[in-house]
Amino acid sequence: MNDGIFQINGPLWRFLSALFDMIVLHILWLICCIPVVTIGPATTAAHYVAMKKIVKDEGRNVWSLYFKSFRENFKQGMILGIIFTVIGLFLGLDFYLCLYKLEEGNMFNLVMFSALGFLAIVYLVMMIYLWAVLARFNNSLKQTVLNAFFIAMSNLRDTSILLASDILIAVVAVVSMAFIPQMAVLFTIFGVPLFFVVNSLRLADILDRYVYGKEDGENAGEFGTEAAAGERSAQAGIEQETGETAVKAGGTAEARER
Repeated sequence: MNDGIFQINGPLWRFLSALFDMIVLHILWLICCIPVVTIGPATTAAHYVAMKKIVKDEGRNVWSLYFKSFRENFKQGMILGIIFTVIGLFLGLDFYLCLYKLEEGNMFNLVMFSALGFLAIVYLVMMIYLWAVLARFNNSLKQTVLNAFFIAMSNLRDTSILLASDILIAVVAVVSMAFIPQMAVLFTIFGVPLFFVVNSLRLADILDRYVYGKEDGENAGEFGTEAAAGERSAQAGIEQETGETAVKAGGTAEARER
């Protein structure tokens, strides 16, 4: 029994291997984020590795998978990264103005702060799904954003859990860095990709439902005009691509080679 734990394919070895992969992923992500404008493709590649290698234990090694996704998604990832970075900066500036520049008790300030709070939640949800969807499916920029939004809305329970877990990790990280230096070392070693790996434990399963055209006994959603109209997920459209069925998102999406 104990011998099985220490075998090359045993649970202890897989756990230690996953920890090592996370450290390598953190280093690669940091290096590829140095130009700043490459944060998008770097984050997309990190999600690809987290879902494929760390969660599913598929593929060769972290760096080969990482740079494969980085190259494939460079253009789209860079554009989306710049767009959503600018959006995030505007949200941050608006929060600052509401908190420190407008009069306290002002009704307009309260309404603006509430609206910004809602937009911030939507923004965070998009940050959770967008890069995973880009890493998993071939699609246009517009349809990638729409797919990420409607997949999130179609899985509200999972989305709520993902958002809550990310907030919890962020709070624990901040508190530990302020009061428990020993725990802060863990966040320094694993860094931001820790969020990607934790999210991928659930995201990999969510996206697979759309790849294979099944979702707990229901048809997977096709995010086309009906989804854009805000009504409901349409019936799944399935196509064959590299030996794997892939969900049609807006009629053009294809699953990337797994």
